Amino acid sequence: MRAVTSNVCVGRIPLGTSGTSTKPLLELHYRSSGDIVLGTENSPSGGQPPHTVGNVPVGRAWSYTIGVSGGNVSHG
Repeated sequence: MRAVTSNVCVGRIPLGTSGTSTKPLLELHYRSSGDIVLGTENSPSGGQPPHTVGNVPVGRAWSYTIGVSGGNVSHG
């Protein structure tokens, strides 16, 4: 089994190509505690408040789905 760093980005949705910001719209992180955390971008200048959306023990297989539609974020 591989060691998990304290925080690994496992998924992201880019903001798009029409703006000046290169920051992702949202990122999904897996933490060494097993927490799955979703960070959503508040503005082009940065800042992603964390939202814990689940917990999976280290070493257990898991999968995810994230999406944005009409300004709403969905995950599963």
